[in-house]
Amino acid sequence: MSKIKRNLPYWNNETLRTAAIPYNTRSDFKLNEGAAYCYMTRHKELLDVDYICSHMKKVVRWTQETIQIEALKYTKRTDFKNKGAAAYQAAHKRNIVDEVCKHMTKGGGGFDPMKPATFYFARIDNGIAYKFGITNRSFKLRYEKQDRDRMTVLYEIHFLNGQDAWDLEKEVSKKFSHLKYKGERILKGASINELLTCSVKLY
Repeated sequence: MSKIKRNLPYWNNETLRTAAIPYNTRSDFKLNEGAAYCYMTRHKELLDVDYICSHMKKVVRWTQETIQIEALKYTKRTDFKNKGAAAYQAAHKRNIVDEVCKHMTKGGGGFDPMKPATFYFARIDNGIAYKFGITNRSFKLRYEKQDRDRMTVLYEIHFLNGQDAWDLEKEVSKKFSHLKYKGERILKGASINELLTCSVKLY
C-alpha cells in the first residue's frame, strides 16, 4: 500500500484522518504512516485523536475491572462465555471466573444482588488460609460437606440488600489484596481469589 506523502505543516485533523483511514489499528497506522502517526502523538493536545482514529478497532486491556464490567452484561455463564469470549478467557486465565460471575444464574442458583445475603469469614483447617465470601443461602447450603467440614465460620454479617454484601466483599478483596493467598487451590467450591493468609477484622 502506497503511503500518503505530506509535509508536516499540512498535518491537521482531516489530513491525518485521511492518512489513518486505510488502517484498522493504531499499530498498523504507526507502522505504515510513521511521520503522520508521530506528528499526531506529539501534538495530541491540539488534535482530535479520537476522531482521527474513530474507525479503528479499540484494543481492550482486560483488567479485573473491565472483565467485571463485561460480565455484568450477562445473566448466564453460557452467554458470557459465548458472547463475551475475550473477557471470559481473560477471567479464566486470571482464575476469577467465579468471582466475576457471582451475579449470574448457574445451575438454577447463583448470587442475586437483589435478594438478602450474608457476608461470611471462615478459617480453613487450622489456619492454612481464611475464606471470605457472600451467599444468598446459609453457609451450610453454600458448600458441599467436603469443603464445609474444613471451615469454621468466625463471623457473619447479614444484609437485607444483597448489593450491600457484594460491595463489602469487593471492599475486602481490594483492602486486603496484599494478604491474598497465592498457593494451590484448597477448596473444591471456592476460588483462591477469595482466600487470605490471615484473619482480619472489618470494623
